[in-house]
Amino acid sequence: MPASTQTAPGAGVFHCDGSRPIRSTPNEGTLDKNKQAMSCYRRRLIAWIVLIALSLGGCSENGPTRVAVSGRVTLDGLPLKWGTIMFVPEPGTHGPKTGAEITRGEFNLDRKQGPTVGTFRVVIRNDRQPRSHTPGVPKPETAKREPVVPPRYDQYSELRIETSESNRNYFQFKLTSEPLETY
Repeated sequence: MPASTQTAPGAGVFHCDGSRPIRSTPNEGTLDKNKQAMSCYRRRLIAWIVLIALSLGGCSENGPTRVAVSGRVTLDGLPLKWGTIMFVPEPGTHGPKTGAEITRGEFNLDRKQGPTVGTFRVVIRNDRQPRSHTPGVPKPETAKREPVVPPRYDQYSELRIETSESNRNYFQFKLTSEPLETY
């Protein structure tokens, strides 16, 4: 080979994705390198589209059947003004945990966001202060605070429900702030 056409090892190598080099020679124009770069870009784009399409394939309606749930939560006979309710699947129940806001003692989850059919542990929480309080504005000392939901309904909850496709799935939770008697 004439010395004028030889290139040093590695010279003229264009790496598309770091693993498959595309060889070019110094005699090839910039246009050819641009075509090669676009070809690499297209392959990456197609690979990402396929990957995303495959990952979204699991989001179909073929998973566990979800149901709408609603209900009422009272604390010492009065509607719980605000809080959250979570439905945590018990062993043997398939599906994610899900939850809703409690407003004026009521909660509602439609079928799209509701729990699946099965048995769930129910966790009910509320804050000491309403979430609508404006930060930086002092609260009046006379403001009545909402009682905190006792731990037996929160992290140590023993509340359970069973959801079904055939039932209305309306649940009432009558909570008390009195401590449990221990013997």
